[in-house]
Formats: sequence, C-alpha cells, structure tokens
Amino acid sequence: MRNILKSFLEPKAETYVLPDTDDIYMGGEDEFVPLEAEEVVRDPLDITIGEEDPAEADQEPEESPKEPEDGGPVRYAQLQAELILNQAREEAQQILDQARDRALQEQEEIRAGGRDEGYREGYAQGIAKAMDDAVRDREATAARLEQEVQAFLEKASLAREEMLLQTQDELLELCLSIAEKVVRVSLKSSSEVIVRMIQTATERMKRQEWVHIYISGCDARQVAKISPALTGTLGALSQHIKVVPMGDDEGGTCIVETPEEIVDASVSTQMSNIRSVLYDQIGAL
Repeated sequence: MRNILKSFLEPKAETYVLPDTDDIYMGGEDEFVPLEAEEVVRDPLDITIGEEDPAEADQEPEESPKEPEDGGPVRYAQLQAELILNQAREEAQQILDQARDRALQEQEEIRAGGRDEGYREGYAQGIAKAMDDAVRDREATAARLEQEVQAFLEKASLAREEMLLQTQDELLELCLSIAEKVVRVSLKSSSEVIVRMIQTATERMKRQEWVHIYISGCDARQVAKISPALTGTLGALSQHIKVVPMGDDEGGTCIVETPEEIVDASVSTQMSNIRSVLYDQIGAL
C-alpha cells in the first residue's frame, strides 16, 4: 500500500503537452477539488505494480514531499498551465500592441511621405505651370508689342510721306519764287536778260512778213540800244520788226507776235510752265 501511495504522491515525470488555448474553457467550469489523502488511502485498490521489494517493505516509509496548497498534482499542473497561458496571452498582446504601434507608425510615415511627395509634386507642377504661363504671357506681350510697333511704324511712314509731300510742295514754291525774283532783279540790272529772252522766243521761228515784240515799259529803255546779236537775229526773221512798249506792265514781259502765231515768253509765263511741269513730275512719283 505504501508503494501505491508513493507512486501516487510521486508520479513518474512525463512530458506535459499544453493544449491549445482554443480548447481551454476557463469560465463556467466547476473548480477541480482533489481527493483527500485519507480518501485515497481508504479506497480499496487492487493494483499490483511488479513484485514488492522486501527491503523496501522493512524500511520506514519516507516522508512524503509537501503537496501544493489547495490540491494535488493536477491542480498544480492546472495552475502552471494557467500561468503559462496568461504569459502567452500577455506576450501575444504585447506582440499585437507592438504590431499595431508599428503599423500605425508605418501608416503615419506613409501618410507623411505621401504629403511630402504630394507637396513636391504639387510644387513641381506649380513651377511648371508658372513657367508655362510666363512663356505664354511673354509671347502674348511680344506679339502685342510687335503689333503696336508695326502700327506705329505705319503711322510714322504715312506721316513722313505727308510731311515730305507738304514740304516738297513748299520747297518747290520756294525755289520757284526765288528763281523768279532772281530773274526780275536781273532784268532791272542788265539789258542782256531781256535781249536773251527775245532771242530765245524767236530763234526757232521761220521768216515772217512782219514781227511785233511786246515788252514792258521799264524794259523798253533797256532794248533801245539793241545789240548787234539781236539785230542779226531779228533781221533774219523779217524786214518789218516793231517793238511795242506795254505801258506799266511789270518787268519781264516779252510777247512775240507774227502773222502765224503769238509766243508769250514773259518771265511769269515761263515760271508758271515750269511749275506745272514740276508738279506733274512729282505726281507721277
């Protein structure tokens, strides 16, 4: 009997395999109550484990080890299992918390990286858009300025042409007026001028029956002394030549009359003809 009790109190050490946590049901179970030692002893057991050693039978029973409080080995194993299970749960919770914290940290890093990347992309897009807008604005400004410059040049060209035409007319009138004054002053200072005018007016005429030359009164005194050159020119033109003074006409009057034609070689008439020719030439340009 002692051996039976000993084998029960000191069971053989075997490898203990913990069950899965899913298979353990902690709540609602009746608390395990181990049997008292006396009850185990009083129960009639007919268990034979080998042959009893006589020497062991003669020996005094050894003092049994102190049992764990509140029960036997099964309760002890149950407590150990609960302790291991709690530790496993705590470790699992720690691992879960660490994984959750790491996931939150990675999520925040990804979110921050996304913000930074979005900021960089937005900044780059903003710079590119600003450059494109600046190029378009510069091109539009250049085109507008080019149009304005072209319009200004066209207006300036028209104004220059108008000014040139106006100035040209004024310059032409000024030149003609100066030339006419020079001729009239020359008529007053020299008789050769009126003689040259008469020669120019009659040099292309053929011989006529008579010739009348009309000059102003102020120039008649200049022609009183006809030069030999004028005498030869008029003698070849006709045998009947008459110089007729025209009263108070302005100097430079010279009109030659023949039976066939009348030639006005006066200074004013010649200047008028020159003016018409010059204006016709300017208008043709």
